Amino acid sequence: TARKKLVERHHRWKEEEYKGMPGHVDDPKQVDDQGNTIRPKYLSNHTHYSPTDPDARISTKPGKARQLNYCGQVAVDDAHHVIT
Repeated sequence: TARKKLVERHHRWKEEEYKGMPGHVDDPKQVDDQGNTIRPKYLSNHTHYSPTDPDARISTKPGKARQLNYCGQVAVDDAHHVIT
């Protein structure tokens, strides 16, 4: 419940902060078969997290959907020619 309150507070702040910016849409144009408006799913590091990897973050690339990605680590031992 504490995390949910933080997320809701963040969303209220973001909604108010970005209200006058270009690209802000108050009235979405997409409608499903029953006449309900379809809103895009909001993904952010405040709303999504990985319980198994706390270093995972939401990332995005141009033309791709946002998704939760994990950080990779590489260790190299030059003396013994080992990469892990």
